[in-house]
Amino acid sequence: MPQTAMAFEAEIVHDLPDELAALVGRVVVTFASLSTN
Repeated sequence: MPQTAMAFEAEIVHDLPDELAALVGRVVVTFASLSTN
């Protein structure tokens, strides 16, 4: 499941402007760290 999610996110980020992609990446990382805790 994590591998599929990463591939899916990578496809989305690839289509977004760099700034928005960076913001999405930060949100994903924050959500992931909250989920593990």
